[in-house]
Amino acid sequence: VASDVAIYGDSHAADIAAAMRLNGQNVLQVTGAGCPLDPAEMLRKCRRLADFFKSKLGASGIREIWLANRFYPPELTRQSLERVVNFWATDGITLRLFSPMPEFADMRDKLIKSAWLQQDIPMPREMAMAELFFSPENRASLEAARLSVVDSGAIYCAAIPDCAPWSDNQFWMIDGQHLSVEGALRFGAVLRARLALR
Repeated sequence: VASDVAIYGDSHAADIAAAMRLNGQNVLQVTGAGCPLDPAEMLRKCRRLADFFKSKLGASGIREIWLANRFYPPELTRQSLERVVNFWATDGITLRLFSPMPEFADMRDKLIKSAWLQQDIPMPREMAMAELFFSPENRASLEAARLSVVDSGAIYCAAIPDCAPWSDNQFWMIDGQHLSVEGALRFGAVLRARLALR
């Protein structure tokens, strides 16, 4: 079945693509490990991948481009996000930019400690990247741009009990930043419903 949604980015984008497929939504996926969205930050292999992706959009029937990435601070400035929008904006195609996914530092070590001590260990969410993404300056710039912003953290916390990486002997993440199959299934269901995808 042909898809009208194309997803580009790094392994976080691959997670979102998997989440949609698990929920019956076919998507076109072009992702590369560690490939950023900002053209100024792309290594040659990532730029080739991005250019290939863009070259296929014209005759593809794609109606939406979804961009997702594990952002780093240099990519979360107003200037960098403006370059992302300018590079990826395509006439006649809706552009959606996903904010940083929640991350849980040292998940594996804390899980081992929790099992060893036979007690729950707090797993606070790392919010620094999301706070940078949604800074007042960036928010104003994104609101003025021709795109839709998807709050990944809000989707995750609506989908996952207690917004945790695991609960009730169920893993929602595999390493503190990437979704497990079960986590992706839940994340995709909420995302699909919120975007009213059919």
